[in-house]
Amino acid sequence: MSEQAHVKAVREFLQDRFPDFSIEDRFDAEIEAYSFRISGKGKTYLTAVKQEFFNGMEPSGIASRLSNFLFVEHLIELPDTLVLVTSSGLKLEYE
Repeated sequence: MSEQAHVKAVREFLQDRFPDFSIEDRFDAEIEAYSFRISGKGKTYLTAVKQEFFNGMEPSGIASRLSNFLFVEHLIELPDTLVLVTSSGLKLEYE
């Protein structure tokens, strides 16, 4: 399965939860993660999904895994914090 299918699944998950926001993504080689910037309604949320999060996972399983991590809830509560998604859970990086 291509990594792009996994990135697309993350993007669709975010777009579903933030329907009126714009979502930009790019690969950040320095941290080996796909970074997402979610902007709209005067707010910006930042997240990065480590490549290792995708290992052994079907794209169809990404939404439930992110939901289990309470991913969106953390993004909303911590708008000034980079929420890093790893295979073992979330890591919060304060700017």
